[in-house]
Amino acid sequence: MTCSIYLIHHIGIHFKDKHPFTRNKKILLSLSILLIFILCLAVLYKTQTRALIPAVAVSLFYFMLCRFPKRRIHLCVLSLVSIAFLAFTFQDKFYRLSLKDIRLPLLKDTASMIADAPFFGHGPGQFITKFSDYPSDELNIRLHSAPIYEHPHNEVFHMASQGGIPLTILFLGLLIFLLKKSLKNKDFSIDLATCILLFTLGLLDKSLQQGASLLLFYFFLARALIPYLSTTNPYSGFKLWQHLGALLSLALLTPALIQQSRASWHFKQADEYSHTNEQNKLKQAHYHLQRAHHLAPEKINYAYHCARLEIHLGQLENAWDKLEPIINSYPYYNLSLHQQGKLFENLALQQHDPASRTHLLKQAFLAYEASCKDRPWDLTRYPVFISLSQEHFPDKEKEIKSTALKYFEKKYQFRDEFSTPTQILYKQYLAALNTNDSSRIQQTYEQLIYYLKLPKDPKWQKFYLDSLKQ
Repeated sequence: MTCSIYLIHHIGIHFKDKHPFTRNKKILLSLSILLIFILCLAVLYKTQTRALIPAVAVSLFYFMLCRFPKRRIHLCVLSLVSIAFLAFTFQDKFYRLSLKDIRLPLLKDTASMIADAPFFGHGPGQFITKFSDYPSDELNIRLHSAPIYEHPHNEVFHMASQGGIPLTILFLGLLIFLLKKSLKNKDFSIDLATCILLFTLGLLDKSLQQGASLLLFYFFLARALIPYLSTTNPYSGFKLWQHLGALLSLALLTPALIQQSRASWHFKQADEYSHTNEQNKLKQAHYHLQRAHHLAPEKINYAYHCARLEIHLGQLENAWDKLEPIINSYPYYNLSLHQQGKLFENLALQQHDPASRTHLLKQAFLAYEASCKDRPWDLTRYPVFISLSQEHFPDKEKEIKSTALKYFEKKYQFRDEFSTPTQILYKQYLAALNTNDSSRIQQTYEQLIYYLKLPKDPKWQKFYLDSLKQ
């Protein structure tokens, strides 16, 4: 999207004196803004991202401040009124933003991480390795099934945790300097507008974590700085070769963006085919996951999901080839422990030697145990652990069940106190059972399963919910 904006704007500037249509800079600017809207709508429809709307709104607000300098106070007041109106109108939809559930607890725990290394941070790329020591119980309950904490969904907190507070202040100071200069000169900059768009996205999600997006951000940031670091008009003497050089710089980013997009597309296709037991569809899902892993081998998530499906399909050696590097290099990638347990359990079933079988079952038990200890609030991890203990380690069954129900009770109380009224939903469920209202029973039951994130198997749903009757 940012590449397209840049190309139209700057190619138009280069040819503005050679074509009558491009002589009017206002028309060119209007077309650029129209293109932004079209592309944003396309991205919003395709990805359903929630951060794009406020990012575009902030960029347009910057444009309006530059376009109507005498009405800036009116624009600010109108913006505040609009925000208040939207907040009041859609207050019942706020839960979709996951503010109270995930984002605020995540930022709160990231602040604790920053407080431990405020001046120099924990080092580049260390958030993904260090943050696993900081999540609170509140966040663990919310993100019980998250495979890894890789980003706090806010680039300022992310930068402060890795580079320290002083570096973050310098970076923000640079952006404020550019914005202040632009508003003072009443000069709208498409480069700065694109920076604002990308940076606002980075404040609300992890867009700037991607290498290509980050490079684009710094490219446009450098372009926005040129007018304020040059003593002459930086655009007055631009020649064709300079424009071609700029286009070449963008072209160098294109292969990486295309490859990432292809990998993401294959991963989404795999997700569509994987929610079934039909072998043909599962094979198609496996093909797409392999392609995604091949196109983006650095993505742990692609390798993990590919290994997970291969375990299900019985391709245990291939699964281990993908899972072993994750376990050895990224021990904090906690869901790999759960899949490791499944892998050992399936391997044990293929052994004819009793000693080998016992050894692998013990390894599966230890992997399941580590997985449950790592994410005790994830109630979907206990069923396979309990099933294994019932069949092969009966002396441990009672202890594991007790642990599962203990965390279920805590989770039930926590969600009732801070977020979802699960106690009320449970009472409504019991009332529906008493009246024998089948539709109401189904509705309240599904709500309970959803809010408490219980396993999909009805047997284990009953195991947890029956404990509430006591």
